[in-house]
Amino acid sequence: MRLAFYAPMKPPDHPVPSGDRHMARLFLKAFEQAGHQVELACRLRSRDPKGDPQRQKRLKQLGESLADRLLRRYRARPPAERPQAWVTYHLYYKAPDWVGPKVAAGLGIPYLVAEASVAYKRAGGPWDEGHRATLSALAQCAAVVTVNPHDAACLPAGTPLETVKPFLDTRRFQSAALKPEQARPLLAKAHGLDPDQPWLLAVAMMRRGDKLASYRVLADALTPLQDRPWQILLVGDGPARAEVQAAFSTIAPERLRFLGECAPAALPEIYAAGDLFVWPAVNEAYGMALLEAQAAGLPVIAARTGGVPAIVEHGVTGLLTPPEDAASIGAAVAALLTQPEQRREMARAAIEKTAREHDLSSVSRQLDAILRRAQKARESPHLSPAAMSPATMSQARRTDVLFYVQHLLGIGHQKRAATLARAMERQGLKVTFVSGGMPVPGLNTGSANFVQLPPLRAEDIHFRRLVNDQNLEADEAFKAARRDQLLELYEAEQPRALLIEMFPFGRRQMRFELRPLLEAARKAEPRPLILSSVRDILVEPPKPERIAEMIDWIKRVFDHALVHGDPNLIPFDETFPPLKEIADQVVYTGYVVDESVDQASHPQDGIDEILVSTGGGAVSEALVTAALAASKELPESLAQLRGLRWRILIGHSLPDAQFQAFQAQASSHVTVERARPDFTSLLPNCRLSISQGGYNTVMEVLRAGCPRVIVPYSGGLETEQTLRARLLAERGALTLLEEQNLTAESLLQAVGAEFARSGASKLNLDTDGAVNTATRIQTLLTRHEGDRA
Repeated sequence: MRLAFYAPMKPPDHPVPSGDRHMARLFLKAFEQAGHQVELACRLRSRDPKGDPQRQKRLKQLGESLADRLLRRYRARPPAERPQAWVTYHLYYKAPDWVGPKVAAGLGIPYLVAEASVAYKRAGGPWDEGHRATLSALAQCAAVVTVNPHDAACLPAGTPLETVKPFLDTRRFQSAALKPEQARPLLAKAHGLDPDQPWLLAVAMMRRGDKLASYRVLADALTPLQDRPWQILLVGDGPARAEVQAAFSTIAPERLRFLGECAPAALPEIYAAGDLFVWPAVNEAYGMALLEAQAAGLPVIAARTGGVPAIVEHGVTGLLTPPEDAASIGAAVAALLTQPEQRREMARAAIEKTAREHDLSSVSRQLDAILRRAQKARESPHLSPAAMSPATMSQARRTDVLFYVQHLLGIGHQKRAATLARAMERQGLKVTFVSGGMPVPGLNTGSANFVQLPPLRAEDIHFRRLVNDQNLEADEAFKAARRDQLLELYEAEQPRALLIEMFPFGRRQMRFELRPLLEAARKAEPRPLILSSVRDILVEPPKPERIAEMIDWIKRVFDHALVHGDPNLIPFDETFPPLKEIADQVVYTGYVVDESVDQASHPQDGIDEILVSTGGGAVSEALVTAALAASKELPESLAQLRGLRWRILIGHSLPDAQFQAFQAQASSHVTVERARPDFTSLLPNCRLSISQGGYNTVMEVLRAGCPRVIVPYSGGLETEQTLRARLLAERGALTLLEEQNLTAESLLQAVGAEFARSGASKLNLDTDGAVNTATRIQTLLTRHEGDRA
């Protein structure tokens, strides 16, 4: 197939190296390896870095004029020599495609995009022109190929997504990995390195912004480690070289080697000669250098950010640390410097993983299949490319469950829903996960199709007003647009089951879109199974008429309410007294617990630490303040805890300014960091857990079996956390400290009480709620569709 290829941000033959240019070249190579004939359609750089509307208008005019010229040129060719598809690499508001959509439409060929994102907050701002052009181009797409799994959350609902893993041609790197002894002596001689010391390696451009920030974190991480043997090779150059050198001025010169920019052909041998690749990856999309290093047999230490966890498997091919945490990076380096055998095991695993999952040849085959489906769909207009994909070629692979989730303040609902989504996928159910709240960094929804609606949240703990991601109140136009997007998604998916989180037992604020969604589902032919997903405890409704409204919804519209709790601990009628009116529709699933609780613990973090966790962070200030004060001076009764590290985890909902203020207040033995997706791997290691009383955290702590103090949040209308914690404390399962009594002194008293408690109580609780939910949905679907037949 003949392909027209275009990269609006930077053409693949541009003389200045960058990650964007590198990936564009890899896509070109992958298409060519699949047997396609690729031509570079144009070199117009449409990037507007500063948000200049006049510049965007000029670029738009230039792009449209260029598109007209290309159309004339292509139409002058014999039909067999014209492009059969157009592929644009990297589409976003700063670098929109003013050329491809017009040419593809004019020639009647499929328009495809590799890597794209949408930032809705740019609408109406200085990049409005580029934002609207990006949305328009995506609406024309036959397929959008995404490499970074997080990009899916940045695309409009209904976008025809195709996912491939980050990839490279592994052959050169594997070849170098087989003979590291050849490159190491040459490098040692050329740069005055000691071949008997461990060599650390970092490869990145030296430019201001995130790259410079990463270099600075790296220098901070390595500075305290100068009592150990190591040297570091820094490969890269650029306009911020002087700033990078200044950042590393705290490190002895004999440890540092600035290699400058190296030719791509020389990199495999440099990687293979090293012992450990270290890169903080500040705001990194996924990091091609991390992939290259592993392909050459180099273990990686990097931050757990963006798509990095999709490349670096923690504990297997390297170690992941919290973002921008120099102390954690330093600790990881120190740990692996002293464990050469573990480095060798990680090196072997890294080579195997990149060859198996990230090689150019496998992605080349995927891209070929995507192109051919798009072309066939163009030839058969009644078929969409998505309808022809392997995942949806048969009715059996139609979307099984459309799962609507809206978190308004904390992130507990979103985390629990993500755990359920992964369980349903493991059960063989195809899930579309629709998120209406603010994006949650690191959220793991597994292989579910993730759709992000224009986000909304509660303005404060009273939930009276909804605001968007720019803190503006959601007006009727915003709500109408979001409602329409949700309804369009439902019509496109036609799911076998519609699963709504919390409603009608909560989320009344979302009736503007849930009422029409449920009415559409109720009237659909065939009608889907309609389910409510609700936790064990409700916040008591302030008005009796609300209860009647809930019952009416369940009886009239819903088939069942799945209650994620165990009636042996908390019957649902404890907070919903009229349960008997809908008892035949209620299904208890057991408590939903993240499956990672039962997996391997972290190899270093959390060991003999006091672990303080505050959930999403929106209401974390009281607990963090008390914990910081308590950590400063322990009483004699807690002498056994002196010298232990305190690790305080704060969710991303706490503003950066307040987070940084807490970091500044922390003593040297206290680590304050953002919430971590591997939180559950720290629990088995810790000496003590101190946390709020959210559903997910409490169940994870109970399952892990560590000593625990629970400080339930009780602000606003919140009663759920306190009730659950009181019931568990009455059963001897934990130590409870009510939030209104929280001070540094009372927290230390609660810690002492927990250690005096005679062992952790063994509760006979059903904590298999994720698996049970997936199994019961499968059973209910079979029964529902059997009754319908």
